[in-house]
Amino acid sequence: MFFYLSKKIAVPNKSKAYALSWNPEKGWIACGGENGLLKVLKLDQIDAPPSGNRASAPSSLSMNQTLEGHNGTVTRCAWNSRHDKLATSDNTGLIIVWTLHNGVFCEEMVNQRNTSAVVDMKWSPDGKRICIIYRDGHVIVGSVEGSRLWGQELAMPLRFLCWAPDGKSIMFATSDGADVYDSRGNALKPMILKSNGSEDATALSIVAVDWHDKTSGLYDLVAPTLAIAYSNGDVELRRGINDSRPILLRSAFSVSSCQWNNNGSVLALAGVVDILSSKGEKRKLNMVKCYSPYGEHLRNMKLPGRDGISAITWEGNGLRLALAVDDSIYFSNIRPSYKWTLVGSTVLYAFCKADSPCGLMFWNTSTDEQHVKFVPSVHSLTSAGDCCLLVERSPVGDSKRRSCTLNMMDSIGSNLDTKNVDIDPVFVSMSNTHVVLCDRRNVYVWQYFAVSQTAEKHTASNQSLSYRVGTGRERWLDSNDRSAHPGKTTDSYVFQKDQHTDPIGSVCICSEFIVVAKESGLVYAYSLPTLSPIGCFKGSGYPCSLNMNCDNTQLGIADKTGTSRIYDISKIRERPSSSTRDISVSQIGPERRDAWSIQWSRDEPHAFATMEKTKLRIFSSADKPPDEPIVSNGTLIKFESLQVTSLMLDDIMKNPETPALTSIHTHESSRLLKAKRVIETSVPEDAFSYIRNEPHSSLWRLLAEFSLVSLNLTMAQNAFVELQDYRGIQFAQKLAILGDKTRQQAEVASFLENFNDAEGFYREIDRLDLAIEMRARIGDWFRVVELVEEDGGCDDMLRRAWDQIGKHFTDRYQWSDAAGYFLKASNLEKAAKCYYRGGDFAGLVTLIDEHSEGSPSLREMANMFQSVGMHNEAIQCFSKVGDTKAAIDTCILLNCWRDAVRLSREAGFSQIDGVISKRAHELLSRGNKFKAVELFSSADRPDEAAALLADIAQDVVATGADPVLAKKLYVLSAIEVERYRSNTLDVTSVATTNGMSMAATTIATIDTIMSVDAESRGQGLSAQVLDNAWRCAA
Repeated sequence: MFFYLSKKIAVPNKSKAYALSWNPEKGWIACGGENGLLKVLKLDQIDAPPSGNRASAPSSLSMNQTLEGHNGTVTRCAWNSRHDKLATSDNTGLIIVWTLHNGVFCEEMVNQRNTSAVVDMKWSPDGKRICIIYRDGHVIVGSVEGSRLWGQELAMPLRFLCWAPDGKSIMFATSDGADVYDSRGNALKPMILKSNGSEDATALSIVAVDWHDKTSGLYDLVAPTLAIAYSNGDVELRRGINDSRPILLRSAFSVSSCQWNNNGSVLALAGVVDILSSKGEKRKLNMVKCYSPYGEHLRNMKLPGRDGISAITWEGNGLRLALAVDDSIYFSNIRPSYKWTLVGSTVLYAFCKADSPCGLMFWNTSTDEQHVKFVPSVHSLTSAGDCCLLVERSPVGDSKRRSCTLNMMDSIGSNLDTKNVDIDPVFVSMSNTHVVLCDRRNVYVWQYFAVSQTAEKHTASNQSLSYRVGTGRERWLDSNDRSAHPGKTTDSYVFQKDQHTDPIGSVCICSEFIVVAKESGLVYAYSLPTLSPIGCFKGSGYPCSLNMNCDNTQLGIADKTGTSRIYDISKIRERPSSSTRDISVSQIGPERRDAWSIQWSRDEPHAFATMEKTKLRIFSSADKPPDEPIVSNGTLIKFESLQVTSLMLDDIMKNPETPALTSIHTHESSRLLKAKRVIETSVPEDAFSYIRNEPHSSLWRLLAEFSLVSLNLTMAQNAFVELQDYRGIQFAQKLAILGDKTRQQAEVASFLENFNDAEGFYREIDRLDLAIEMRARIGDWFRVVELVEEDGGCDDMLRRAWDQIGKHFTDRYQWSDAAGYFLKASNLEKAAKCYYRGGDFAGLVTLIDEHSEGSPSLREMANMFQSVGMHNEAIQCFSKVGDTKAAIDTCILLNCWRDAVRLSREAGFSQIDGVISKRAHELLSRGNKFKAVELFSSADRPDEAAALLADIAQDVVATGADPVLAKKLYVLSAIEVERYRSNTLDVTSVATTNGMSMAATTIATIDTIMSVDAESRGQGLSAQVLDNAWRCAA
């Protein structure tokens, strides 16, 4: 992050300001001070220039209202942003609640308690309650409507209060301790603080507290949110009242106040530090120090003034900080450290919302496609090539150090690899082959697996990006180890816990080596992948970021004061043999002040761009003057082809789930602008000579494209020759053969990817077929459909377009839309797959009738139905394809034995009886008698089901366990017997089938009865089961 003073407002009558509060939603600033001073201000920006955003524009006061009602010194201001109310109090104990009416703040309630002064007051996170504490220990909690909810006298000299983020408890702090009460005033527990166990409690008195309310969300759900500052500069960072392992931050200056920013990613501490003047005299200097929630120091800012910083408050979006110093209010612009990276043409950034996990937005800026992925926390994001890395901190355990999780993803958020590493990362960097993580001393290097489009085209590159086997894949390094072989494997490395001796300030990595910069200014280089030391050199002290150029010969170092320097590190490639040998480096050009972002050119080693406060500066080289500054406040994301691309993340974060392409700005360098003027105003030969003197691939391509548009094919060929672009040379030669000028213009527009213009030219010569061919070639199948329908063209092209559109939706997992287009293309096989993947089985059933008899895709559909248990549809598909055996196997697999028996009888497969008997034997051997009964019943063998039910009933009767159950079993057995008789003794069926007379039917029935009785007894069915089935059930 980076911040700097941007505005100063003088308090009227030179009254000292003691209280500041910034409304997070409406932007109002309440300022209270001496002699009853109370003002409400609103600081707006004047319209920003097109190249910037509103944060970069100058500001003015759009509201400046004086509120009259206090006579004493106003010491506390508290906004209720949900109800547009402001609560203020002074040193006499007077409390006034103000409300907005017709654009003006008016008194709504007044409360005066003359016995003691108010020391703190805060609204609850939901804005429904307010808690007020007095110096004598009196506590009042009231509602937003003004009614008193409860009050209590605490026998302690109160100083601060904080609502818990859930609003269910309140922390009350004195100078030497804190206690927690519930929201109804019941004591819960005292907090165990650093000061509780100290012998000198005075030295550790509490001077400031702040508890983030999480209303704007958090980047890290496990990060500390409660800050307790002590008078000696120590700050406890806690994850709540029950945190047994708080982080202790040593700020080394006298803290007067502290406050979290909107998303809990930065804690601002205000206070004074003792320094020595040039004459050796001690004096106090006002200072603001910013820290991460884990205690990592981010930035410092000095302020003028005599009596220290009396109040501090953040703007609701975290982009500005207001500070009360003496009789002035200072405003500081903040450049937050957004978590973002660029993967090809996809911008990936993290955002947080209230009551939800962190969001990752994958935004393809070429197609404007957007996809959000939610994760528990985001420590950092980085990328290289076609891969990006998400680093997540894990929660702190009770017995081990903190670890992190590395998630390797592609540009659409699909996970490629995941790794857990036992390190609490502070710095992360990534190249096409390696990832480096480090804390303040330990360095971890992982050679990861990456598949890039470039690597797939070149076998050698692909081999270099594959996994290393054995010890070469992961390495550890102690940055304080000066031996000849400091690199260790995971098994042999001893983790170093002492991280205070010359800690690491930043790190970066390239394909050949890593660079580790220490806070002392020493910069060490280690070769990859063995981590052998190359050497060191002296750079900037207290570095905060390192950036290498595209050919790894120059290094940019920015320190915590906002100063950036460029160093020539080409000598690193010489690889000194001695680990103690210094690397010969030199600083290139002057240092730059107030630089908070640097971006190297991807195609020109010496060119880079910097953001200095609100000005973008483009350099062709560090030792040459920059171009004229451009007013902007965007984040630099790319510098390529003499163009700098910036992203207005401040604007995007206002509504992070719907980014707009208007937030992306492109700035052209002066070389590109001058070359355009020369090409447009001079003869082609002069332009050719100018670019030859100032060569750059982008300028040659600019000349080639301009020559093509003007149909100067000779000059276009010459420019393509300078570019060594064989495709362009061939195109220019092919273009010369075409005689029609309009056709040439159409081909040029298509070559330059101006496809709409090309389509217009094709329409002029009535060649819509060529426009269709062009759209098909570039994959614009939606436009192909429109053109074919307009032209009344061929159905084959229309079906092809519909099929490609179906693939388009398939790639995006939009199964319903994909199925619809596949149906239009008569691609039933892919339509079936889409219905199946989307869970639309009703749609899948409708495709059965669409298929002809014997269609091969019916078999695949049958397998789909079988996988989800839809046996009737699976049978229908198998039957339609003529595979009865597969239908029977499906019935057996899904335990649909009745259908299996029916199909087997229809097809004459006698093996089904053996399968049923084998299955029944398996069930009975495992004691599953009821499942065996179910099997016999569904397989249309009621006689065996009846006998088995009768046996189970007899066992129940013998044990005397449950007579009711025994009766139910006998009833079921009788029902099965009746079904058996009905199946075998159907007189009507026999008569109808054979056409016999009644006498003959009677004789046949008697014979059937006798044969069935004999058969049944031969099978072992007891007479009681067959003849007296209902007697036992009576």
